[in-house]
Amino acid sequence: MITEGKLILAMGILNDAPGYHSGFFMDTLDYDYNSAIYTAPENIDTECRISFKFSDDGVSVVQSPKGSPGGCGFGQGVTAGDFFVRTSSEPPVFQHYLTGELLGVENK
Repeated sequence: MITEGKLILAMGILNDAPGYHSGFFMDTLDYDYNSAIYTAPENIDTECRISFKFSDDGVSVVQSPKGSPGGCGFGQGVTAGDFFVRTSSEPPVFQHYLTGELLGVENK
C-alpha cells in the first residue's frame, strides 16, 4: 500500500521450456475490498484484465480473457493465473532498477 486505496504491484511470469517466454508489469492500482485490477495499456492489449484477490494466505490471480489476443503484452503462451502463497508479511520495497530511487515512497 502506498496510500489508502492505492498499491504498487509488480508481477513477473516465466513459462517453461522450450520457449522460456516471459511477461512483466509494474503499476499503481486502485485497491478496494482486498482486490485490485490491472488493465493493460491500450497500445498493448485492449482486452486484458488481471484481477487480484488478497487474503491472509496469499493472492488469487485471474487473467481474463485467458487467451486474449495480445496476451496482456506477455510473451507467447504466457498467462497470469494461479494462487500465490504469502511468504512474508514484511512490506516490500520497490526501487527503480537504474536509479535506485524508492518508488511509492515520499522523499523525506
